[in-house]
Amino acid sequence: MVDNNPDNYPNMSHPTMSAAAQNLDIIKQKFLWISDHVPCFGIRGDNITVIKEPVEFYKTVMVLKQF
Repeated sequence: MVDNNPDNYPNMSHPTMSAAAQNLDIIKQKFLWISDHVPCFGIRGDNITVIKEPVEFYKTVMVLKQF
């Protein structure tokens, strides 16, 4: 049985949201100001590759330069 009474969740703004979803909502609110100061565009996280070494950056630039 699910308890949907908000009075039983004093620290939660949305009693039916998971803790992870609430944390994501909090993070979004904290960083919302950034969009007023920098350009922003949506991308999928699985399309991101973190380049850790300068040689990786150089190789990536050389490959992209061909396009």
